[in-house]
Amino acid sequence: MVKVKATTILETVIAMTIILIVFLIAGTIFVNISKSGLTEKKIMASAIINNCFDELQVRETPYENTETINGFLIQTTAADYPGRAGVAEVHCRASDSEGGIIAEQKRLIVLNT
Repeated sequence: MVKVKATTILETVIAMTIILIVFLIAGTIFVNISKSGLTEKKIMASAIINNCFDELQVRETPYENTETINGFLIQTTAADYPGRAGVAEVHCRASDSEGGIIAEQKRLIVLNT
């Protein structure tokens, strides 16, 4: 008769515990990556901000404005860039209805003077 070596219940429980810990760590990493990645909301807010910058480059001077576009509160502020005449630093921020910042960008715009 051939003897087959089997595992004990203790070895099986230890192996299952190790596998469970590995899956929990992998699940936590997956959730963190999916939360920090680009969502449709962030992409839409970035596109709206880009459109705001395109509109600002057509105007003579940038302005400070707050408006609601597609459910996002868009805040635009502008200030003269230090040390450069005819250049403005423009900051656009998109926030949601709870006040959380979804996207923001800063750009330098050459003013048509």
